[in-house]
Amino acid sequence: MIGFKSIKNSLNDSSLVKNQYVNKYKIFFIPLATLSLGILITALVTIPQLLKLFETSKTIDELNLKKAFYQQKDKELKSIDQELFRQQLDTALIALPVEKDIPGVMGELLVSLGGSGMHLDGITFSASPLESEQTQEYAITLDVSGDEVGLRNFLERVTVTPRLIKLTTIEVTKNTGKSISASVTFATFYQLLPKSIGSVDDKLPQISQLDTQILADIRYKIATFPKVTTTASGSAVGKLDPFRP
Repeated sequence: MIGFKSIKNSLNDSSLVKNQYVNKYKIFFIPLATLSLGILITALVTIPQLLKLFETSKTIDELNLKKAFYQQKDKELKSIDQELFRQQLDTALIALPVEKDIPGVMGELLVSLGGSGMHLDGITFSASPLESEQTQEYAITLDVSGDEVGLRNFLERVTVTPRLIKLTTIEVTKNTGKSISASVTFATFYQLLPKSIGSVDDKLPQISQLDTQILADIRYKIATFPKVTTTASGSAVGKLDPFRP
């Protein structure tokens, strides 16, 4: 085995050690070599370890934030009144259902028409080209006849229907005397089922004060709007005045 003494003797006998420039400036070589080695160790070992330490600290902070978020979300979920939430959901689905429900919206329109003094002459359905990722709509055109007071009464009744209905166009033709004919087009909406239920990292949707007021208004309309069976021949029949008990 080659010992330390033999290695030292080999180095002393080498031409590099015997070189006059090396002997002359060897006092500078050792500090320079030490400094270079220190820089090399810092660059290859110390700095990467420090960077890794910073990344680890950042990861810990992110995990703590996620933990706090999940804890808050769990707290909010546990505080939800499930019965109230179900009632609010059912109310919203009456105004904006997840399917066309043509019989339902026609029933509300005919209830509004009946007793208004107007007569139903025809019904036309048409799909609307306007679509979005959340809602779709279709149009219903009612051809009615009567007088101006009856038409105004009919339109006022439509405003108290629970279903989301929008008046889009109205064309009025004056007949003899006070008699008129009108073609009234309404747009009614329904929502598409969501394609995803969200992520665990999403915030819980909040019901605003305005949302609560809208739901309360829909519930009031549901409670006060007449629930009667109607027919489409001639005009609707039954108790049709939502403004009287």
